[in-house]
Amino acid sequence: FEYSPLEPGHIRVLTLLPRRAGERFAIVRCTMRHVSLDTIPSEAQLGIALSYVWGPTTQEMRDIILNERTFTVSASLCEAMACQRGRIGDRPRTIWIDAICINQSDTAERASQVSMMQHIYSRADATVVWLGPPENDSESALNAI
Repeated sequence: FEYSPLEPGHIRVLTLLPRRAGERFAIVRCTMRHVSLDTIPSEAQLGIALSYVWGPTTQEMRDIILNERTFTVSASLCEAMACQRGRIGDRPRTIWIDAICINQSDTAERASQVSMMQHIYSRADATVVWLGPPENDSESALNAI
């Protein structure tokens, strides 16, 4: 996958696509586009900003489809995206995820984008925090809270 350069004040956002008809355990599919932070929320809705547990660097990796190309993400991120996809039903959903929307191998871009994260999160319709799949009765603890 190749990133195209961002103009100043722009970010990348994903459109998380619903499962295709008949697919029960389908690969996560999404598209990416550039938007200006100045147009959010008027013209381009940012949707949700996803914050998630990155996990250990040795964790399993999984493939998703991004702009019709294979893109590898951590198992934790793939699970978070699959969970969000399950919540959207049959409609696409705009989502911002730092590990995908920022070119992590470009240190200059990464520094520039990280400096805009406060603006990104403040313009999101919602921020979703993914701590991982339920385990050790964690659902009961969250319900109690």
